[in-house]
Amino acid sequence: MTIPRHMSAGVILVDREGRVLMQLRDANPAIMYPGHWGITGGAAEPGETPEQAARREVEEETGLTLGRIDPFRAYYFQETGNGGGAKASRSKTRAEYELYLFHAPCEKPVEELVCGEGQALRFVSPDELEELPIAYNHRDVLADFFGS
Repeated sequence: MTIPRHMSAGVILVDREGRVLMQLRDANPAIMYPGHWGITGGAAEPGETPEQAARREVEEETGLTLGRIDPFRAYYFQETGNGGGAKASRSKTRAEYELYLFHAPCEKPVEELVCGEGQALRFVSPDELEELPIAYNHRDVLADFFGS
């Protein structure tokens, strides 16, 4: 059995005040983490490198064409599940995920960005993150980023 592998990539965009750009996801219950805030980024298309995917996603979601971006970190995780029954204690890997993150400065104020996906864009300070519902593992990612 082949385990599906999903690659996604994003960019942590930082303004002059050290805040990061977050996107409020749509409220559509059919998507993962509806109404949660996340880092700009998304799934790679076939044949894309992580950097190409990150650049394309940022442009689609914010209207920004990025200059230099620097690698931050890659995260790897598995979605597991078990089918119950006699072997319920043994989890099977259902999918593998690779998340590649970059970072770059963002000189434009949020008012000049184009919200191409989701409900809103907002720069958020580390303190403000505590109050927000955050998608995926992005709270941990941002804790790593602010701690580095």
